[in-house]
Amino acid sequence: MLKSEIIDGDTKGTILVIELNPKSNSRTEIKIDVDIKFGKLGTIFGVFAKHKIKNEINNLIDHFAKTE
Repeated sequence: MLKSEIIDGDTKGTILVIELNPKSNSRTEIKIDVDIKFGKLGTIFGVFAKHKIKNEINNLIDHFAKTE
């Protein structure tokens, strides 16, 4: 497990957790958990940005899952 926290900048306080769980010799499950913190501007647009980021990450994961 890798856990990282942003300590400076507009996204200060954002926490990223990545877990790799081997399922077999040729497969690994990847879990990504992100708690995104936005600055002052983010309080206005944060809800929309979080939704868009989540959708784009899911699209990326789906793309790689289909290329197996």
